[in-house]
Amino acid sequence: MLEALYIMVYRQLKEFIRARSRVIGAILNNALWLIFFGLGLSPVFRRAPSTLEPFKGMDFLSFLLPGVFIMTIFQVSFMAGISVIWIGSLASSKQSS
Repeated sequence: MLEALYIMVYRQLKEFIRARSRVIGAILNNALWLIFFGLGLSPVFRRAPSTLEPFKGMDFLSFLLPGVFIMTIFQVSFMAGISVIWIGSLASSKQSS
């Protein structure tokens, strides 16, 4: 059971690294979110009165960073899951032919 899991993880990591567009897309997606929303909206929340500040003294960029990190994990896992489903559907269609 663990050997099958190891093979699947190894295969997905190898495929992810080979697909340069996926790696570049994941990095650019994070960078764009942090630049446009993190740096762009930080001054707006910095000027808000401390009583209205929803982050209780935390900088907006510090608030946004964990969310962007989790969003990246979801995006990469979704793409990996789709590729596993795609491979499975191709294999089943070859067997039925």
